[in-house]
Amino acid sequence: SQNYKVEEIKVNDQLIGDLYDSPNKETILLIVPGSGPTDRNGNTLGIATNNSLKYLAQGIAENNYDVLTYDKRVVYFLKNKLEITTSDFKHGIDDAKTIVDYLKNTKGYKNVFIAGHSEGSLIGMNVANQNTTAFISIAGSGKPIDEILEEQISKQAPMLNEANVKILKELKAGNIVKDVHPFLKSLYAEHNQPFLIDWMKYNPQIEIAKLKLPILIINGTKDIQVGVENAELLHQTVPSSQKVIIETKYGIVQQS
Repeated sequence: SQNYKVEEIKVNDQLIGDLYDSPNKETILLIVPGSGPTDRNGNTLGIATNNSLKYLAQGIAENNYDVLTYDKRVVYFLKNKLEITTSDFKHGIDDAKTIVDYLKNTKGYKNVFIAGHSEGSLIGMNVANQNTTAFISIAGSGKPIDEILEEQISKQAPMLNEANVKILKELKAGNIVKDVHPFLKSLYAEHNQPFLIDWMKYNPQIEIAKLKLPILIINGTKDIQVGVENAELLHQTVPSSQKVIIETKYGIVQQS
């Protein structure tokens, strides 16, 4: 039988999540979701349902650790059909910090572990500090977002390379780009550009190097967006970190 219960938690009006309440009253894992309008279960609103973070939380709770998953603030705006007023990367960092403070001060947890998935890994690096016990990166990038976008476009659509590099250069300089190639409009929609401009200010290698706490870096060999070289980059930056590469084809876990 299940040794935990799930209850909805309201950190504030716009930050709502699920607490997986196990017999452990001292330690909790905060899961920071990845990019896009991602909800507490790991699903992207209106696009995909995979319940990835829900299954992860259930597995951890079964092993007697409390877990908190939460809806990104943008999910609150979309669910309530409100105008999105938070469009920069720092809001994600501030929200995760608010939740850590809530878990320590209101809920009274002694140990708060942060696990960030994808974009959530970079957010988690910026939140992990003396208030937290350890940091876990799950499929986190080892490079700034502009380098990743340049690589992805050059692989997937080399004919757009020149147009893409031009846009990235402008965004990196903090400029909004009005003239966007039609094939790149979904990626660089004008309302998304302030978020990308802010995101580009953060380099994962610089952020993870600041951490003075235990670090675990996890990546899968078949991840189509974040290759294992990203885990290698993060691990090389902090050699004291523990790296686990999951060989998905054979189910073998390589550890170093």
